[in-house]
Amino acid sequence: MPALKTCKHCNGTTFCGCMFDERGKLKRKTACITCVVKSALDPKVIYDKVICSVCRGTGQVDPMNEGTEPQTRTPQWLPIAAAAAICALVFLAYSAITANLEARKYKDQVDALTAETERASLARSTEEVQAKLKVGMSALQVRHDVGEPDIIKQLGEAFGDTESWRYNCTDGHVLITMYNGAVQTVSR
Repeated sequence: MPALKTCKHCNGTTFCGCMFDERGKLKRKTACITCVVKSALDPKVIYDKVICSVCRGTGQVDPMNEGTEPQTRTPQWLPIAAAAAICALVFLAYSAITANLEARKYKDQVDALTAETERASLARSTEEVQAKLKVGMSALQVRHDVGEPDIIKQLGEAFGDTESWRYNCTDGHVLITMYNGAVQTVSR
């Protein structure tokens, strides 16, 4: 193994920019910005006694590695964390795109059904609907003969099992009062 040499940066003093005079006394000079930053000091402040970043404060360097910066190793978890972050972003983007496409598909279906129901209900008159309805008919028979009501309202607990059904028509609407699943009244 070759013998160590005196660090040219700190002149063997272990401090950046310092040197020994002929009497062996330490002469201080301002530290370079590289050593200041490597020592985690504020680069805007002037320092005069900072550990040498070339020899790392030993005052000697290996002639084989002289002038080369010490290499820092990348932590082993860093590539794994980066890969996991990229996978998470890809999954998030894929999920957002597919959710948007599914929502759009169902919105189109709902719009089509709503338009079809409106066309069907507005294609009939109040007289046609009233002609199909009779007092005492069951709710199932009304749904079969006239179709699903456009609006169903529960009239509250005070009225028992009473509902108000509304059918929209071209010339108005037909109201049905249902009690215990049977037609009680039919009106315009």
